[in-house]
Amino acid sequence: MNVENAGDMLVPRIDLAREAPFMLGGIRVEPSLRRLPKDGEERLVEPKLMQVLVALVRAEGRILSRDDLIDCCWDGRIVGDASVNRVLSLLRTALRDPGGDAVTIETVPRVGYRVLVAPGAVEEPQDGEGAAAPAEPAASPRRVVILAAICLAVLAATLAWWWSGRTNTQPLAIVMLPLEASEGVDPLYANGMQGEIRSQLGQSVNLEVTAGDSARQLAEQGQTPEQIGRALGADLVWQGELSNSAENVALDARLIEVESGDVAWSNQLQAAPNDAEFLPLRAAREVLEALGRPLTAGVEDRSVSSGDYALYLTAMGLLRGRGFEQREAALEILEQVNARNPRFANGLAGLAKANYLYPTVDRAELEARQALALEQAEAALELDPRSVDALKVSAMLHEDDMELQLQRLTRATEIDPGDAEAWFWLGVVQREAQPDGGDMLATVERLVAVDPLWPASWRGSDAAVEFGDFALARELEQRIIAAAANDAQRELARARLARIDGDLSEFLRLVNESSPGLTEAERRRGAHAQLRFTRLLLGLDPVDFYTGQGIGPRDRLLEQLRRHSLPPRADFVAAGVAGARFWDDDSIVSEAMPMLLRNGRTAEFLAYYDAKFASPQDYVAWAHEVGRPAQVLPYVSSYVALAMRRVGRLEEARQHVAIAREWTDRWRNTQHVSVMSILYRLQFAAIEGDAQSASDLVRLLPDYGWPLQLSHFGNQNLGLLLDDPLYDEIRDLPDVRAVLGPIREHIARERQEALALGLD
Repeated sequence: MNVENAGDMLVPRIDLAREAPFMLGGIRVEPSLRRLPKDGEERLVEPKLMQVLVALVRAEGRILSRDDLIDCCWDGRIVGDASVNRVLSLLRTALRDPGGDAVTIETVPRVGYRVLVAPGAVEEPQDGEGAAAPAEPAASPRRVVILAAICLAVLAATLAWWWSGRTNTQPLAIVMLPLEASEGVDPLYANGMQGEIRSQLGQSVNLEVTAGDSARQLAEQGQTPEQIGRALGADLVWQGELSNSAENVALDARLIEVESGDVAWSNQLQAAPNDAEFLPLRAAREVLEALGRPLTAGVEDRSVSSGDYALYLTAMGLLRGRGFEQREAALEILEQVNARNPRFANGLAGLAKANYLYPTVDRAELEARQALALEQAEAALELDPRSVDALKVSAMLHEDDMELQLQRLTRATEIDPGDAEAWFWLGVVQREAQPDGGDMLATVERLVAVDPLWPASWRGSDAAVEFGDFALARELEQRIIAAAANDAQRELARARLARIDGDLSEFLRLVNESSPGLTEAERRRGAHAQLRFTRLLLGLDPVDFYTGQGIGPRDRLLEQLRRHSLPPRADFVAAGVAGARFWDDDSIVSEAMPMLLRNGRTAEFLAYYDAKFASPQDYVAWAHEVGRPAQVLPYVSSYVALAMRRVGRLEEARQHVAIAREWTDRWRNTQHVSVMSILYRLQFAAIEGDAQSASDLVRLLPDYGWPLQLSHFGNQNLGLLLDDPLYDEIRDLPDVRAVLGPIREHIARERQEALALGLD
């Protein structure tokens, strides 16, 4: 047998009850009791950790493959790499604690693992009766020195990595099921308690802890923890119950290993009613210690009374619900808590979030609450720079500084990678910050992985298509189908898959069939935008299939524009978007500009421009003030230049062409090419009369979802197919016609199929 590889040897199953104690590099190991020393005391480790340790030691320095370990420690069951990685990672941590560098688990790339003992480590005979004590491998002095040098180098690199904010601990995914509230416990309080525990756990290095819609929905369907964990790709599932009495508050909690169904850790934590505020931190620390993870740097704020902390948890539970009345009640509670505890960082962050999410349609009140929320978020960050909620709210409200927005939201996802909301908000800002927003596809992929059944995750495939990654778009939808809690969710995901494939009539049919079984949030997030755009593309009347508030003059004006019908100027005045105020509404601007120019109302459009801007320089300054110059300037400048050419304002037209050129170059040089970057460049090629560039760009468009998979409202993205005057000189180019012809034929066929199915 090859002494360097034991892959072909039969490794006997490890039965811990029959394994005698032994010494390993000065460490006393007691397999049957699953005990290792820790800080002068005994530490209980998971059965799997002890089985793997015994298997490696029994191999006497030979290499065991993953299959060997699975055969002898998992009884040959099919387990994923994540389970083996987790156990090896925890074992390395457990051995490092009592033995320092005396005992290490070496990974031999693409082969397997073996145990190494540093030179000078003390070895003693076994205690008691049983199987012979495992022996360590003999090694030549030269080999020992080399191995020791390698171990020291690895240790040095590991320490450097750790000090940079990372660790060599393998990533581990935990799904938290809803915390069950016993009789007499407010479910909102339990919901808030679960959120606090998740937040504390989630801030540990390389630990992703999720507790979103997906886990809740699957639990409500009666699925077992193992089934839920497998559906969501987790290694462990956290489960707990909260009860209280006059004497104490009790939290019964456990960690269940997804692959085996074994309970990896369990405990009952109790606290006096006036100390219940420390339960989340205690629970998190016990779990982290059991997993061998660094303890969360939580701060026990003893200035907050138990009563106020209970109110805080209740308010945070209300905020997680997101209903109008829930958000109003949360704000009222948090105002009271923070009035009594002005230096309670979590409370301040929660209050900032409540003000940011407060439901109001009054613009003045909205702006006042946002200003207050920003002030409160910044104050919370002064008290606790790692406050994830404060980082998120602060980022979303710094609309004039996208670099800071991206920095803070990225920081939030680094601190707590299981926070689905942080990933969602990061994706929103990255879209707005394009072309300098970073890798948006990585963000949406993480969002779907963290909480696939949260409706906010269901736009991820749209983003993937817009960046030309159809394979990722389909993969994201398949993940949602695999995790789905009911048939309606699966049908809606299949509808989006049909749309990705260009089968628009099938998309409409499946949306229609799935709609009755969906919640309003699922319909709105999962299909509303795609449905409206698809119907617009097919020339069908728009359908609103979720309950909304009554619409005003502005909404009616926008709806008419989106139906490709230009209202009279009086309607612009009635909607409050005439003159300088025209530029306050980007949706109105983007829809109306091409239509005003097409319908001979160039003078009206320029009157709106002149009412707002004294010069092109004022226009550029305004675009920076609204915080979206990379989107505004390349798009709007082309239409302004076209309008000014028509009336003979040639010098101003030239300046606007120069502005469009400068900002289009930024899109041309981006590493993340999207359909929008191509459309901006196409607009510039059109205003420049660059036929070759225009033809080249039009040929690229279908590879990025244009126009069949677009999901943003508006005719402006369909200018080539419609009669947008900006494209008059390029629409009839032979290469452009070669692309547009088949697209028009496809749209016509899909329209006929939709009508035949009665989906008009």
